[in-house]
Amino acid sequence: MEYIEAHVGRRAAALIINYFSLTAIIQLLIWFSITDQYSIAIVTVAAVIVSTYTYQSPGKWLMKLRVLNDDNSMVAFRNRLIRNIPIILYFALIVIPGTLLRGKNLREDGNPVSMVIGLLVFGLLLLVLCNYLTIFFNRYGKSLLDMRLGTVVKKIEPENAYRPIK
Repeated sequence: MEYIEAHVGRRAAALIINYFSLTAIIQLLIWFSITDQYSIAIVTVAAVIVSTYTYQSPGKWLMKLRVLNDDNSMVAFRNRLIRNIPIILYFALIVIPGTLLRGKNLREDGNPVSMVIGLLVFGLLLLVLCNYLTIFFNRYGKSLLDMRLGTVVKKIEPENAYRPIK
C-alpha cells in the first residue's frame, strides 16, 4: 500500500469525528434514559476495541488515515491499545465525576471531595489536550503518544483506501 503524509487538518477532522461520534452515542443513551455508568463504560470500551482491532477509528476511516510505525509497518497491538488511552481518559472525564459525586452537595465552600474531583478532572483534561495539541506544534504532526511509541498517522492513497488489511 502507498501512504503519504497526513496533513494536520485531516487528523484534526478525524479527532473531531471520533469524539463527536462517541459523545453522540453517549447522549443517545442519556436521551433514552439509559444513564447508568455501566452503559457509558460499555460504549467506551467498544470504541476502544473497534479502533484497536481494526487499526482505524471511525474518524480515521472516514478521513482515509491509518496509524503506522515510523518505518510504515503495521503497529503492534500493544501500541494500538496505548494510543487509545485518550478515549479511556475521555470516558473517565464523563463517568468518574458522576459516579463519585452522587448525592454530595458540592456547593459548600471548601468541600474537599469537590476540590479533589475537580483537580482530577482538570488534570485528565489537560493531559488529553496536551497530547493532541502537540500535533499542531511539531513539524511531523505527531501527538505525544505518537512520539513516544514511534508511530505516525498517514493518508492512504486513493486506490488503496478501502482495501482491507491482510
